[in-house]
This record gives sequence, C-alpha cells and structure tokens, in this order.
Amino acid sequence: MGAATLVRITGIAQLLLGVLIWMGNASGLIPVHMGIGLVFVIALWVVGYSAIRRGVVPWLGGVLLLWGAGVLALGMTQAQLMPGANHAAIQVVHVLTGLIAMGMSEALGKRLRIANEGAAASVK
Repeated sequence: MGAATLVRITGIAQLLLGVLIWMGNASGLIPVHMGIGLVFVIALWVVGYSAIRRGVVPWLGGVLLLWGAGVLALGMTQAQLMPGANHAAIQVVHVLTGLIAMGMSEALGKRLRIANEGAAASVK
C-alpha cells in the first residue's frame, strides 16, 4: 500500500471519527483519533518527500510537508484554542486543514503514479 492510499484511508477514518467526536457521542475515541491523525500526517510527509525526491511538482511536495506539520500542530493543540462558545470555529478550521491536506496528497499521488507509469514504460 502506498502512502497516498494510506492518506485516503486514514483521512476518511479521521472524518468519520471526527464527526462522532464532534457530535459528543465518542469523546473516548479522541486518543484513537489523535493516533490515526499521526499516521495521516506521516503518510502526508512521505507523499511530499517522494514528490520532492522524484522531482514531481517539488514545490507542492514542500508545501505538503509544511502543511502536514501545521495539521499536526493544530490537531495537538486545538482543545486549548478558543475554548468556549467560539471553539466550533477551531473545529471547522481543523477539518478544513485536513481536507486540504487530502486534496494536496491526491494531486501529488496522481502525478507520482503517472511518473511511475512513465518510468516503467521507458524501461520496457
């Protein structure tokens, strides 16, 4: 399984767990959500690093590395940010940063797959 696929799987799991947690029905799953989030970010970093190393839209790979760090930092600190009635704004930002990360990973994953197919075709 490639890193881009792992981003998809963990990203969908994060969205589902996040909705459950946000609805107030699964606060006991927050540590699970955080653990899966760490795997999500590491997979993002692998996709970004792969893009840089292979020269496939390297600037976007660099952005994804930085964005992943931001996702991790926000996820680890969001409970302390704007507590109270305005905390929902932080939760929305948290979801949006994850969705944007998933989109960047998809874009790079597609380009990496195309580059791999091209390399395989030139070897034949």
